[in-house]
Amino acid sequence: MSLIDQVTAQLETIHLKDDDVTAYIAGIVEEDSIPDDEKREAIAGFLAETTDEPTETVINNILEGYKNTQQDKVKEELEKKAKVLEDVQAREKLRQAQALKEKEEADARRAAAKTMSKEEKAQREKLMKQYGYDLDEVRENEKGETEIVYKDRAGGQASPDESALGANRNADMIKEQDQRRRKEMKDQFEREKERNKILLEKQRLKEEKEKRRTQKKEKRRM
Repeated sequence: MSLIDQVTAQLETIHLKDDDVTAYIAGIVEEDSIPDDEKREAIAGFLAETTDEPTETVINNILEGYKNTQQDKVKEELEKKAKVLEDVQAREKLRQAQALKEKEEADARRAAAKTMSKEEKAQREKLMKQYGYDLDEVRENEKGETEIVYKDRAGGQASPDESALGANRNADMIKEQDQRRRKEMKDQFEREKERNKILLEKQRLKEEKEKRRTQKKEKRRM
């Protein structure tokens, strides 16, 4: 209820209904530079000239009602500020959670890279033993590329060309195995990353929904 409505309602209890009187009294009440005692005295003097009815209770109710209204406004402002702060903290919390998630994903990628290196090494050794070749040496070719040279453990007297052909064929098979394993692990990591992204988005939507529900409750109370 506005101050004008409050003053009007109180004046009606002493059978006084005048818009000019209401506006004048409301103006005195709203003047923050005037102490309550002086407001009370000014209103009492003004009403004494317009009515013979007792006005003490009316004046008290008007001043008390205005005071309560102002306190409610202050409380509402404080609640709004608290809500803004809460929203800021919630966004900061979400930002930190996202940053932590990104860090964990980066750590997981680094750990996965190290793990793949170990697994690939073990797989290469297994395949080389399976096809009868040992790693001879690792060297750079004329193009500056790393080249793995294998030696035959089968014990046969194969010609240099045959040995090279067999080694290259087995090396290609090992390379294909490695590439396939790399792709599988990469696909698995991407699926996990997408799943985490979906979970994070669901969390954000849930928080937004809760925020809107809280705002609706605040509006209903107002």
